[in-house]
This record gives sequence, structure tokens and C-alpha cells, in this order.
Amino acid sequence: MIGVYLFLATRTARNLVTHRLKRLRQPRYLVATVLGALYFYWSIFARRGFSGGGGTGDPWRVAAGLAMLPHGLLELAGTAALFIVLALAWVVPQSGAALRFSEAEVQFLFTAPLSRRSLIHYKLVRSQAMLILGALVASIVLNGRFWRPGSAPMLLGIWILLATLNLHFLALGLTRTSLIEHGVSAARRRLIVLGVLVALVAAAAWGVRAAFPALRTAAVQGARAALEETVRVGHAGILGVLLFPLRVMVRPALAPDLRAFAIVVPGALALLGLNYAWAVTSQAAFEEASAEASARRARRMERRRAGHGRTVLRAGTSRRAPFALRPAGRPEVAVVWKNLIAAGRVWNVRALVLVGVLLVMSIGLAGGLAHGSGTVFTVAAASLAGVAVLLMLLGATMMRNDLRQDLLALDALKCYPLSGTSMVLAEVLSPVVMLTAAQWLLLAIAALLSPLGGFRQLGLATRLCIILSAMVLAPSLNFVTVTVQNAAVLIFPAWVSLGQSRAQGLEATGQRMINFVGTLLVLLFACVPAALTAGLTLLITWSFMGTWSIPIVALVASLTLAAEGAVALVGLGKLFEKLDPSTAGIT
Repeated sequence: MIGVYLFLATRTARNLVTHRLKRLRQPRYLVATVLGALYFYWSIFARRGFSGGGGTGDPWRVAAGLAMLPHGLLELAGTAALFIVLALAWVVPQSGAALRFSEAEVQFLFTAPLSRRSLIHYKLVRSQAMLILGALVASIVLNGRFWRPGSAPMLLGIWILLATLNLHFLALGLTRTSLIEHGVSAARRRLIVLGVLVALVAAAAWGVRAAFPALRTAAVQGARAALEETVRVGHAGILGVLLFPLRVMVRPALAPDLRAFAIVVPGALALLGLNYAWAVTSQAAFEEASAEASARRARRMERRRAGHGRTVLRAGTSRRAPFALRPAGRPEVAVVWKNLIAAGRVWNVRALVLVGVLLVMSIGLAGGLAHGSGTVFTVAAASLAGVAVLLMLLGATMMRNDLRQDLLALDALKCYPLSGTSMVLAEVLSPVVMLTAAQWLLLAIAALLSPLGGFRQLGLATRLCIILSAMVLAPSLNFVTVTVQNAAVLIFPAWVSLGQSRAQGLEATGQRMINFVGTLLVLLFACVPAALTAGLTLLITWSFMGTWSIPIVALVASLTLAAEGAVALVGLGKLFEKLDPSTAGIT
């Protein structure tokens, strides 16, 4: 049967490549694909020519920088990252079927005389192409070139690691399905997993407790001594025993040569075999759930082809409204209300908690490399403020609960009792409100932490002026960037990816490049009048207001940006009114 599976996998891959090549006849895919290919070539291959062919001193090669770090530190970092991935997979499982099949696979394979083990083997064979491609891309990025002496251990090690994770996630999903069949509730499963995880963390903390004096002494000696002592602690005691299986999985990818690879790879292959045995011996009846997931996916695709971009929620699910919608009022508020609810499908509490945990861990790691609690608070305040600024530049591309989501239902939007300008304004407001709220929260926390760190040297008045200025500028900057995104949708509706689904591949990378560069250029152009009015205001107010003139200057600049955005909205409203669903080329 493996030969049949290989035939199906190769033919599917061939048809996929043929379909993508035929799409290049359309200019939007051709231009985007060329730009995406040039980006990958320049970022991975061309840069190594700057330092004489990509030798060990090549500053663009990630592997050259990693080689300067202690091997034990790289192994410990990889082990820690692997632990986080596995812990999240166990504690926060993905919903849906453990095995995903296409509608054609459900029709032909599920009715064939095949056992469940054969179906699992088929999915494993199908997944190898993506795993090998992922390992190859990771090896190219880390090595800075397509191939070099010593690349084989890293390539094979990454593939073994990805294959083991793939089998582990598959076996975990099948086990979860089996527990559901036996009546074990989700709350009970998570309680057991959390209990085990807490016990493991407590055991590791108890084992590390005795090493605290040595860690403090090493921290006084310098960062390198602290890192070396951290590596030693990670390999000793209870913590070393608990992390040993994860280190076994990471070691082949970090082997410097084939001899070292041959020494460490048997342990990784043994773990791969254990996860394979766990997956193929599962007796979970996944067929019904897989068929239901395939049918839901087919219905979503059919709705998109019909011009409806809404995702149908499962029966029994509900989402809390952001605020109570009154029976009467301005219709723009109803559109904003609807888009805020739609944003919860992507940015739910689970996603926000995950982002928060990763941010806290990053701050703790960065602050832990320095001395004193003041440095930790300084790093925390600067990191939060930096994230807020980053959201001002990139947040509009992430929040898509506007025309990028709703234009698939253009025929329905035309029936709303709203003018074109009012409709565009209502669509723009929801991402602006969400981005502004997130930025204000980050800036407020940064302001509270700043007196505890090194920023207290700036003085209370200076800190308040800076934070207030950033808060005043945030809504207008968000307004401009979100308006630019929606302008691209209305001007080039056939070129922009619509709906919540994100395209993949070279053409998607090229489209994102065009989008980012265009947004940046428009934002810089819009900031010119704002900078002129802000500079004039600063000249007038600085002499008698001093530092407190900075928020006034920010307010003037913000009003200028808002006025520019309002003028753009009027033009976009007229464009929306002229847009014809039958000729817009929306797909």
C-alpha cells in the first residue's frame, strides 16, 4: 500500500505545482511571485557574497553567529523551546479532527477496504514532503546557502525532530479522540494534564533550588559565567532527568559532523519509533470527525466561491458581544459591533494569553541576563513601549476585521442603509479601536513600570509627556494605516487576499511585500504635513510651556493625520459606491 500512497502524494504535489504555474498567467500572481522569489534569494543566498563567499566570518549567516555560542547553551535553548511547544500542545489542544482529509480522500479512502492503521500511514506519507521542505528551508536559513560541508547532520536532525513532533501531535490527537469516546470530559483531561505539568515543574524547581547560590555567584562574575552555570544546572539533578528526552531530540540537529551525528541519532530515532508506535496502535475512531471536518471545509470553500466570506459557527457556540447594541441608532455602530465580534474568532482569549505569556517570558529572559531588579523593570517598560510602537506600524496588517473580510459579501454591503463614506468609516473603526486599546494598555503598563527602572532619571514630567504624546498619536496613526489597507482593497480588489484565510507561497510573500512597502510610503507621505504643523506648534509653545508642549505638539500632529484620513475616506466612499460586484474580480 505504501506504493499507492506515494503515487497519490506525488500526483497531488504535481497537480498543485501545475495549478500554481497556471495561475502565473494572471499579472497579480506573476508580479507577486517574482517579488517573493527575489526576496528569498536576496535574504538567503545573495547576502553571503558580502563577505567573500559565506565563510565562517559571514555576518549574514545565522550558523556563524550560533557557532560562537557554547554548544551546551544552544542545546539547552532548543530543549526549553521544545518543552514550551509540547506543554502548549498538551495544555491547550487544537480543536477539530485529529486527522484531516480532503473531501475526495474521504469519499475514496474511507469507503475502501483499508484499516485505520493504513489511513494513518497514508497521512504520514503525505506529511513527509512538507516536513522535508521545512527541514530544508531551516537548514538553508541557518547555513546561509543551499549546501555546505557539514549541512547533512543539521538537515537530517531537523527532519527527525519535525517528524517526531508530527507523530507526537498525531498520537496526542488520536488519544484525545479515544478519551472522548470513553466519556472523559475536556475539563477532566485538562485537569489531569495540568496536575502532571505542575508536578513536573515543582520537581524541577525543587531540584534547582539548591543551585541558586551558585547561579547568583556566577551572575556576579559575568554573563558568560552565568550562562555556563545555567547549562550545568540544566544537565544535573531532577531537571536534567526531566529534560533528557527533549535533549535527545535536539542533539542530532546540533551535531557538528557526521561522526557526532551517528553517536546521538540512535536515541532520537528511538523516540521517533516510540511516537510512531503510539500513533499507529491507537484505536480511536477518527473517521466520523474527519469526515465532518472535511464537509465543513468544503462548505466554507463553496461559500467563498459564491461570494460569502462568513465562517459558519458550530452549533451550540456563542460569543459575547463587546457591548449591548440598541434597537435604534446609527447603522455605523451596528457594523462596528459586528466587526468587533468577528475579531474574536481570531484574537480570542487563548491567543491573547499565549502572546502575553511569550512576552513575559521574553522580558524575564532579557532582564535575567543583567543585574538588579531595576534592569528588569527597564527592559519590561522598554519592551512594552516597543510592542506598542510596532503595533502602530504593523497592527493594521494583522487586524483584518474590516473591508478585507467583508468585501466578499459586497452585494450584501450594497444593501445597507449607509452612504459609501459611512460604510468605509464603519469598517475602518473596529480595527482602529482594537489597536488603540491594545496600545494604550501597553503604554499605561510601561508608564507604571518606568519609575521602577532606569527611566526614572528622565523625571516624572518628561515621562508623562512622552507617554501622553504616544497615546495621543496612536489613534490617528492607526486610522491612517488601516485606511491605507482598506484603500488597497477598494482600488485593487482582485489583488488583495480577502477573508480571514491567509495565502501561502511565493506570491503571498510578494503580496505582503507590496502591501508593507506601499503602506510605509503612504504613511511617510502623510506624516509630512503632520510634521510641519507639529514643528510650527513646537516653535510657538516651547518658549513658555517647555516639556509640557510635547503633548500639545502630538495633538496637533494627530489632528492633522486624522484630517488627512478623513479626506481619504471621502474619496474611498465614492469609490465604494462605484464598485460593481459583478466586475470587481473579487475571489
